[in-house]
Amino acid sequence: MNVIFRIEANNSIGLGHLMRAFSLAHWLSKEYKCTFVISDKSISIKNEIEKRGYVAQLISYSEDTLEDAIRTCSLIEKLDDSVAYIVVDDYRLDEAWESYCSDRLKINMVVIDDLDDRPHNCDYIIDGSLGRCETSYARSTINKNKFFGIKYCLLSPYYRELRKDAIHRRKLDSGVNNILVSFGATDPKNFSLKALKAIKESCFNGSVTVITTRYNKNIKTIEEYKNKDVQLLIDHDDIPSLIINADLCIGALGISLLERSCLGLPSICLKVAENQNYNATSAFDFGISDVIDEDDIVDSINKNINKEVSERRILMNHLMSTVDGLGAYRVAIKCFGLMPSVQLRELKYSDSESLFEWQNQPYAREYSRNSSVPSLEEHNEWIRLSLNDERRHMWIIMADGNEAGYVRLDDKVDNYEVSILIDSCFQGLGIARGALEELKMKTEKPIQAFIHKNNVASLRMFLATGFEYKGDNYYQWSPE
Repeated sequence: MNVIFRIEANNSIGLGHLMRAFSLAHWLSKEYKCTFVISDKSISIKNEIEKRGYVAQLISYSEDTLEDAIRTCSLIEKLDDSVAYIVVDDYRLDEAWESYCSDRLKINMVVIDDLDDRPHNCDYIIDGSLGRCETSYARSTINKNKFFGIKYCLLSPYYRELRKDAIHRRKLDSGVNNILVSFGATDPKNFSLKALKAIKESCFNGSVTVITTRYNKNIKTIEEYKNKDVQLLIDHDDIPSLIINADLCIGALGISLLERSCLGLPSICLKVAENQNYNATSAFDFGISDVIDEDDIVDSINKNINKEVSERRILMNHLMSTVDGLGAYRVAIKCFGLMPSVQLRELKYSDSESLFEWQNQPYAREYSRNSSVPSLEEHNEWIRLSLNDERRHMWIIMADGNEAGYVRLDDKVDNYEVSILIDSCFQGLGIARGALEELKMKTEKPIQAFIHKNNVASLRMFLATGFEYKGDNYYQWSPE
């Protein structure tokens, strides 16, 4: 089955739409063939699409959006594979384009947007902007489901993978020693140069890294500022690592701000386009960035330099709790029906910190028989004793390579009693159910679970995996 991405990305409009599509395609490619339909105006990204293992198909560009719809549909109808979804991320295209393609192709229409400036007619809509809510897109016809808000922002999975490294780095923070300058792939207004001039005028005394791409036509003016403390990186292939090693970023709003927030990097942001007014207001309201005019860069740099380390650490924790990097994964599961791949690995003492963090999340112990939260010392001692207890078996739940929770079996002679805890970031994605199915294959004895009568989500999940009520809030599954 095919998923079609209809996008445009080039020097004039930037590469943000392409990056969002790549984030989603990473997960969808586990079950679908991903084909990108682009016009000849975006031919410069064809190699990048194919380099990642996806198919790129070209149509002739047309200012007439109905003609674009006709050309898109004609191409799709010629494909060998059947198509399950068409995903459109293009500010030019609206409900007329979507209605034509839906009526002609009879497939699920998925819209990615972040402006809410025009009506849509689709089955699903994704807007991972800060502050989006159920009342957004009131003029649109959305037939099936909405995925609104920061929990659905489409980031590369690499950002989630690096969270542990980022947490470790932020704990060692000692102030602003490294500044990252990042204004996107094209930076047509040359904000990078303005940032470099402001840094030179400020009180900052450290290293600066400027990142851009070969699509930036202003590279020569930036190169004039290179010296032993200022480096320019073009088409760098590991931006997340640069984010981790920086202490402050001067950069753009939009998806790049959310990438930096996911890894706990404080930002000073400038609007690089008029359509970023909503993002600017939301970034300020959510407390994840200073949003300033270009005349105020120097003052903002000095203000950030003078912040106490304790204040910076509070901000960094806030950034990482606001953006968890799992938006594309959630969308792939909830919108496209991706089945999460769940595996169990044996718990080690080094997992103690993660487990302690999960146990301290809001509502984690709401339905537990023991609702009191242990101290870190008590928790570590419990882990140590449990690992040496032959009657207790513990595993970390891995969901598509991510640590998503933990599960435990306690041997009660005639059966096992199961306890399961899912990281709040992964709840509602079918992870617990997958873990129980894996657990069943590890035992020949019945498994019992104590479930509080008000824990509706757990009741549904255990019943769906074959557990039956045995009385006194106990449910049991027995091997055949």
